[in-house]
Amino acid sequence: MKQNRNHMKKTLLLAVAASLMGASPLMADVDLFITGATAFRANVHDACLGLFTSHTEYTGTPATGGDTKTGNAAAQWTMTGTPIAGLTAISGTLTIHGLFTGSIQGPQTVEQGVKLFFLDKNGNEMTNTPTIAFSDSSTLVSPYPVDGASFAEENVAVQPFVMVKSIAGGAMGSITNVTWDQLKTMIILGRLPLSAWTYQNSDTNTFVYLIERTKDSGTRRTETAEMGYAYNTGITVYNYDVTNNAFYL
Repeated sequence: MKQNRNHMKKTLLLAVAASLMGASPLMADVDLFITGATAFRANVHDACLGLFTSHTEYTGTPATGGDTKTGNAAAQWTMTGTPIAGLTAISGTLTIHGLFTGSIQGPQTVEQGVKLFFLDKNGNEMTNTPTIAFSDSSTLVSPYPVDGASFAEENVAVQPFVMVKSIAGGAMGSITNVTWDQLKTMIILGRLPLSAWTYQNSDTNTFVYLIERTKDSGTRRTETAEMGYAYNTGITVYNYDVTNNAFYL
């Protein structure tokens, strides 16, 4: 996560919010604005729930910058209510605003003070700069590394990523794992012949495709960084045409 130290001394680790806020001057009402990783948003949502004894939650819609999902699957939400007893620095209402834009954009908007569309404590659309961003990948492998002075970055969780195949049987049954060399090559080419696994000449013209997320995805950045590629390394991306049952560049 990333925090702007120029804002109020808000906690980076929600789990230790009590100890951090306890050292701050008494505040009647507190607002936290959270953005960042979409893959981690369910964890953030559920951790935030633990900061309230009672609360009201509002979920965003496409019209407000959110999506059609609710609860911890939603990209945009706001919780407002009475904080737990441990948050002694808050004498009034705690409101946590969430808008999850991605692992790269999240840190970028915190660092650059970009205003995002959040929901206010009544569920109405508002704009504000985010104070905390979650990221699935280190900012050191992104275009927006923290400077260590105005911003702090800490590890707060382990987010596992695994490779999966879309077809279990048939020829794909030959694929039970992917080597480092196969993945490194497959990222650049976008696909590999099935023969890379079966060693059969008959499988040379049958391809296994690697479905990628967008370049600003923390999932993809974790994958490419693990293979030693820089953020802007050019790779080949194939998409799937469901109507015509075909992959295309």
